[in-house]
Amino acid sequence: MEAGQTAEKDLVIQNTAGGDLNILNVRLGPTASSYYSLLNVPPGAATLHPSESLTVQVQLAPTAGASFGHPAATVLVDTDQTTFNTTTKVVGSENTTNVTGIVGVNPVAKCQNVAVNTDVNLCTTAVASANNGSTDPDGESITVTQSPGGPYTLGVTPVTLVVNDSEGVNASCQSTVTVQDHQLPTISCPAPQTILCTSASGAAANLHPTVFDNCPAVTASCLPPSGSTFGFGTTSVTCTATDASGNSSNCPTSVTVVDVPPVISSVVASPNVLRPPNKKLDPVTILVKDTDVCDPNPVCSISGVATNSGPAIAGTDYVITGPLNLKLRAAGNGGHALTYIVSVTCADHHGGSTTAQTTVQAPL
Repeated sequence: MEAGQTAEKDLVIQNTAGGDLNILNVRLGPTASSYYSLLNVPPGAATLHPSESLTVQVQLAPTAGASFGHPAATVLVDTDQTTFNTTTKVVGSENTTNVTGIVGVNPVAKCQNVAVNTDVNLCTTAVASANNGSTDPDGESITVTQSPGGPYTLGVTPVTLVVNDSEGVNASCQSTVTVQDHQLPTISCPAPQTILCTSASGAAANLHPTVFDNCPAVTASCLPPSGSTFGFGTTSVTCTATDASGNSSNCPTSVTVVDVPPVISSVVASPNVLRPPNKKLDPVTILVKDTDVCDPNPVCSISGVATNSGPAIAGTDYVITGPLNLKLRAAGNGGHALTYIVSVTCADHHGGSTTAQTTVQAPL
């Protein structure tokens, strides 16, 4: 109990005999400290009928600087009976009984605001004590109760600490329990993926990492973002999981966009039959139809000339005069018709290419 405060204890005096009990005087014993006083002292010649009782209050009011270990008070009750109870002593014609008890001294409740982490894989904590060394000055045993008692959820929870001593006297204080989340979320990235281009810019890729966190509202994002268009080649990607408390984790992956080569739908030589043999080189134009989903302007050109009897001889049997133009010798082969095989290759700007062939007949 702190100096300047007061505490009271009720002492009950009860008539347990068959007749009346006259109370002549109630006073503090000779060893009582000056810190004690009696409250509501009954008047002289008070009479208690059978089973009746009266209550006397003993007050403890220590002055500033008072120091004591186990303060106690003795109350003396004078009656007109020769017997009162087992502690009655006969003094002259009066009876004096000692009624002794510890005056209720308030325990001291000491609180502190506490901050604790969430339990592993939970968004709560089961245990968080706001007790900061609560005691009882007169050495009595105490019980400490915290309300609410947990588990405590993420954020700030006001709590009340109640301290009870063995005499039934209590004290309380208020504080807060703050639960903080410092557990990092976990994130697992998708495996590196290879996709075909869908346009001249590349292709869109979806990225769906798997995340877990002990608290709700965890989010995941990737850079470059999922659903965006990735250019040709390999792009490194970092995905990050972030929870509501700002904790984050990341993982790497990649997206590789590969080319789709051009598609040649037709290759036609014009003319495809040379004039009768004249030992001259006749001009021929190759007409090509092609498409490319990833390159609007693939480049097509003659990539080779052969004959049905073996390779032609450049400079004598043919000469290429342009990307899709050449001249072929209009002459048979030893009395046999000759077939020229012209190869055309269409290449895009990302390394993809496709080759197709057409024929030109040289008659006898």
